[in-house]
Amino acid sequence: MHRSGTSMIAQVLNQCGLYLGPPERLLKADATNPLGHFEHRGFLEIDRKLLKFFQATWHEPPELKPGWHLDSKLESLRAEARALAATFTENSPWGWKEPRASLFLPFWKEAIPQMRFVVCIRNPLAVARSLEKRNNIPVSKGAMLWYHYMRASLEDTEGSPRLFTFFDDFFYGGSMEIERLLRFCGLPMPGDRSQLQSAISSELRHHTSAIQSLLEAPAVTPECKLFYLGLCAILSEHPSRVEGRDDRGGDDAVSVSAFVKLFQDGNESDAVSDRAAPSAELQSRSGDHRAATKLKRLLQSLKRF
Repeated sequence: MHRSGTSMIAQVLNQCGLYLGPPERLLKADATNPLGHFEHRGFLEIDRKLLKFFQATWHEPPELKPGWHLDSKLESLRAEARALAATFTENSPWGWKEPRASLFLPFWKEAIPQMRFVVCIRNPLAVARSLEKRNNIPVSKGAMLWYHYMRASLEDTEGSPRLFTFFDDFFYGGSMEIERLLRFCGLPMPGDRSQLQSAISSELRHHTSAIQSLLEAPAVTPECKLFYLGLCAILSEHPSRVEGRDDRGGDDAVSVSAFVKLFQDGNESDAVSDRAAPSAELQSRSGDHRAATKLKRLLQSLKRF
């Protein structure tokens, strides 16, 4: 999701040897990202074309039906994506960051097979407040956008190598989180770690939202709160998270997959419809009864993990 620390994490990876493309092709720094976006214009342009194709925007996500990415009308864009990826192959390891791609992962997985994913997770209230300041988007809508993007990110990376990382972890015990991130990406820890401190600056952490603040925020739906709290519960209990022993794959991936299924209401068509219309979700998913039912299911499932 936008404003979830993706630029910070991309900068850390870039400083440790991950090739993101020639500097002149990366978005320039601005007031909202003073250290830079570390985002390749080529991937951004393709995602913008996908949004235009579906008559959508990043803050008004498109309605996507199963198999949408196989549409023959997208073949020229698919060829463009493959050609773009081919320009990176002489530089290894390489990667890219573009939040809009969270909406179109089936397309990107078709165009660039065997990708590994770093899934950045941040408190939805902090994300929503940041969007309110930057884009004048109401907190209620910002939180639902977070939910929409996170659902898409988790559902569409299932079965692929992926690492889950929490934004706040880089500010508390950041060295351990950086080591875990680099290990997953196959990158070495630099001898001089001071260069990484510029990327992880508490001065740039403008919006912090504790769990209590999230729970008390009336603009954030119970469904959104439960989704974030469930991820925190699953991903904070494993020894790998505490001790940094592995890349939070394996058991974590299985647990997250089982958890996400709780929000699919038992069938794929409902999950598609949930993700396709965040504005409708904002109205329909705020019912206390429905949230309470899912909370019970969540707690029962967490006991099994």
